[in-house]
Amino acid sequence: QESGGWTIIQATYSLHSIPPEERPGLLRRLRDLGQRLLIVEFDVPEFAAMYDPTRVRDILGRYQRGLAEYADDGGLVAQGFLMPVLFGYFDQTAARTTYEQPIAAWAEVVRAAGFATVDVRPIYDYWWATAWLVSGSS
Repeated sequence: QESGGWTIIQATYSLHSIPPEERPGLLRRLRDLGQRLLIVEFDVPEFAAMYDPTRVRDILGRYQRGLAEYADDGGLVAQGFLMPVLFGYFDQTAARTTYEQPIAAWAEVVRAAGFATVDVRPIYDYWWATAWLVSGSS
């Protein structure tokens, strides 16, 4: 549909897979296609370097919380999901597939895409980070 044909467009834990330089154009296109955009993403700190010791400590701390949350599952989540993803964060041979950012940056890119009203609110405190709803209206 064209010309704001959809009432709501939603993206849940998905836009962090879009490289930051591609987000402005994508969000402008979504603005043109819908009246309201709903994004749910995690609020994660921003670090200047991928292997900054502070970033490494931050990620390891969050993974410790995640492992504790799934301590009673016999290692299923830890071995089948958490540990492979953790090692992927630090594998210099792997292509990057996630570009998380602070929630304020999500709100700013939605605002810069031309949404007249942008609202943010926390929705759930996960072990990884707090999940937030970013709502943009035309």
